[in-house]
Amino acid sequence: MSRPILKVDSVDTHYGPSHILYDVSLEVNEGDVVALVGRNGAGKTTTLRSIMSLTPPTNGTVRFRDSEMQGLTPHEVRRKGVSWVPEDRRVFPNLTVEENIALAANVEETKFHDDVFDRFPRLDERREQLAGTMSGGEQQMLAIARAMVGPTPDLLMLDEPSEGLAPQIVDDVMDTVRELNEDGTTILLVEQNAEMALDIADYAYVLETGRIVHESPAAELLAEREIMESYLGVH
Repeated sequence: MSRPILKVDSVDTHYGPSHILYDVSLEVNEGDVVALVGRNGAGKTTTLRSIMSLTPPTNGTVRFRDSEMQGLTPHEVRRKGVSWVPEDRRVFPNLTVEENIALAANVEETKFHDDVFDRFPRLDERREQLAGTMSGGEQQMLAIARAMVGPTPDLLMLDEPSEGLAPQIVDDVMDTVRELNEDGTTILLVEQNAEMALDIADYAYVLETGRIVHESPAAELLAEREIMESYLGVH
């Protein structure tokens, strides 16, 4: 039986005086894809930022592999084995694909991460291309590839990977997410396209105005049409 790799317990998070997350608790089991879904402004990105210590919680605890994450810098969280692909991708547009990936690699390692190009053949074809000249889907692939180099992540957090992409490209990105999970990477997926996220997830949490309002196996949530309509706007 799989065990939790990540435990978020009773987390409150503020942006200055604004209270964003209220008593948020969730778990991610090792080897699973867990979807965190909700409408815009529900607090999904803030949850990821709290886990990554970019916006540290004001109350509650975040534990990863039995280690408390409070007080760590984002860099230290990454070295613990948590990697994050932000919503807006944040590739370096004036650097090549290869330069973007090299910057993300562990500087202590002498061998360049050619294995990442084996996993992302489209990027291999574009090693010398400036990242800013690539399509949105290719930039998303680059952002995911960059998150996989350096210390091998045990947990990959993806924030809205389908945003702004054409349907066919979304399918390609989701196929990549499935492949990463099949290869052993645990994934916490934030996605506004709830049906797509739940289709590949094992378990799901619904976030509404900073609070967890529902949790269940993903397949069960897909069948709960009333919840899907009330909290996610899916008809």
